[in-house]
Amino acid sequence: MSKTQLHRLPKFIKERLERMSPKPSKLQAQYRRIFLKHSRDRTVNYGSKESLVYAASRYGLVYAEQKQIYQEIAMLFPNFSPQRVLDLGTGPGQTLWAVQSQWGTNTGDIVSSKQATRLHFTCIEPAKSMRDIANKMHCTDTFSNTTVSWFSGLRQLIEPKVRDQEEKKAANLKSFDLAIASHVLGEMGDERARRAAVRLTWELLNPGGFLVIVEKGDGPGFSTVSDLRNVIRNDEAMQSEIIAPCKHNHGCPLYLSEELAQLEFDGADGGEDLGAAHNAPVCHFPVRGESIGASGFRHSYFSYIVVQKAGNADNEKIEDGSVARILGFPRKRRGHVLINVCHNGGDINSLTISKKNNKEIPGIYKFSRKARWGDLFPPPKGCERYVVQKAEDDGEVGSTFVDSDGIEKTII
Repeated sequence: MSKTQLHRLPKFIKERLERMSPKPSKLQAQYRRIFLKHSRDRTVNYGSKESLVYAASRYGLVYAEQKQIYQEIAMLFPNFSPQRVLDLGTGPGQTLWAVQSQWGTNTGDIVSSKQATRLHFTCIEPAKSMRDIANKMHCTDTFSNTTVSWFSGLRQLIEPKVRDQEEKKAANLKSFDLAIASHVLGEMGDERARRAAVRLTWELLNPGGFLVIVEKGDGPGFSTVSDLRNVIRNDEAMQSEIIAPCKHNHGCPLYLSEELAQLEFDGADGGEDLGAAHNAPVCHFPVRGESIGASGFRHSYFSYIVVQKAGNADNEKIEDGSVARILGFPRKRRGHVLINVCHNGGDINSLTISKKNNKEIPGIYKFSRKARWGDLFPPPKGCERYVVQKAEDDGEVGSTFVDSDGIEKTII
């Protein structure tokens, strides 16, 4: 069975979560009681109790989802280095850590330093209890080159009532390299409000910047992501390119479709959440992360989209050679592997990969046997660091290559 990618919380963050969380043994029961009963209307009023339970239960999983997304952006756009980040619906602050761990600077060994430029977050969060948790979790003194500005809504950012010079300075900088809406748009009951929020956020993006939308990998979450994907795709004023997970700008073949239900999928590789309906017509991807009060690592599905705003030739994607995205776990059989992919032509195909396919694409059979749900297919060219990391995560030893620095590395 193919593995689901694991993203651990930084030890520093996990310790902070454990200190502020209620009794760990009761967390999961509290989460189900508070949030799952609202799953139909997807609305929760976040007070202190709700915010703490959400942070303890979901912080690690949402961090893992975002970390997985940002790793691919960094792989496909090695020259991209965001300086200004807009976080729409910050919650307890997972975005702050996920972005920092990919592109940020730090003091100590909390996250790896990637750049020397200053990183500024503009955070939109109406719930005071969530803002309090995010500030405790992030602690701006942890990162020497990071600043954070808080707003209760997008309108306050766009039309601020300035109270002091520092807020005026932050409000005047209304251009962003990266904008994230993580598990927030689906909570808006009004479809028109969601679409308006996306259009306002899009206007604040710099040319060449990225908009990332993440929702739960269930029917309502996928529907929200797909609807907003169509809003961006069909609006001529929003010149854009869909970067992930789609390899195309066509209509989603799974949205309001029964096509996925006709494809065969293997079962889950463990975890209570990963046992969800694999034959449901939704595009979602699995991830493993940490949750306070839960033993081991938890699995979760998420649906997402990454869209790049047109207009900046300096921030171009590398030619990685991939033409599809793997949907579902690859199914290993004797002498071959069955893989479902969403192709760059905008359709879904079921592929049978055997050793004879190595003549067309060297090493494709071995890759297919080790591939994960959500991997690009064929494996990206010129992205050795990504492939090396996959091999290290899996504990596999494959062939080797020598990088530009003369260092021998292992790939799959």
